Amino acid sequence: MNGEFTPIRLRAEDAEDLKIVSACLQDAIVPITEIGWLPDDQSFVMVVNRFRWEAAGAVLTRTNCAVTVQGVTGVKRRAIDLGNR
Repeated sequence: MNGEFTPIRLRAEDAEDLKIVSACLQDAIVPITEIGWLPDDQSFVMVVNRFRWEAAGAVLTRTNCAVTVQGVTGVKRRAIDLGNR
């Protein structure tokens, strides 16, 4: 590997797909400022900093990625201080 990588695009349509997405996002860092709900689009979006688990055999590095969840009609939060950014 020469330091370059091909971005991955994942789409979860069932529980098995969701397991793969979950594995890719394991240990991700999500700043509160990078989370949003777009009610008109019924989308929940966030930018996460994750390990590139798919780079098997290589030194693990982090990369930013966008995560979008479609069909979200409401969002609730618990014990998250939005003022503490």
